[in-house]
Amino acid sequence: MLIRSVAVAAVIAVAIVIGAAFGQAGGTESRKVPSASQTSSKLTIKEAQELVYFALPPATKRLPGLGLEPSKDATRDCLTFDILWSNPGPGSAHVMFYTVDLRTGELWSGIPGVYTHIVTDSIIRRQRDIRKRLGVTEQAYRERMAHPCCQ
Repeated sequence: MLIRSVAVAAVIAVAIVIGAAFGQAGGTESRKVPSASQTSSKLTIKEAQELVYFALPPATKRLPGLGLEPSKDATRDCLTFDILWSNPGPGSAHVMFYTVDLRTGELWSGIPGVYTHIVTDSIIRRQRDIRKRLGVTEQAYRERMAHPCCQ
């Protein structure tokens, strides 16, 4: 019984030390930590990926093994996703590229020099919500669109 009490006390002491290291007095108070999207004026990779997935055609969403791979050489304001699938036959696993402006949520498909701006009612509604949450003004949006990050 004494050994169990000592072990429990040791666990509590470790929890208090860890809590203090993260700014929680006594380890009992919880502190609400804002998400990355609440503290940043840019979309996170996950948020950009969700926007791209939302924009995919229904037939593409049904492809087996569908994956959205973010590029390794993203610019600071743009992120390109390679849409891939598990192609069982000969041929490419590549479906399409989608590029997201992380500051506005604007979306393009294609490759450099041959981009197509994705504009649908449902995407526009999502982008308005994104810009509102990120605090993008109409003027800032127009300036970004005058010089899109994908060009």
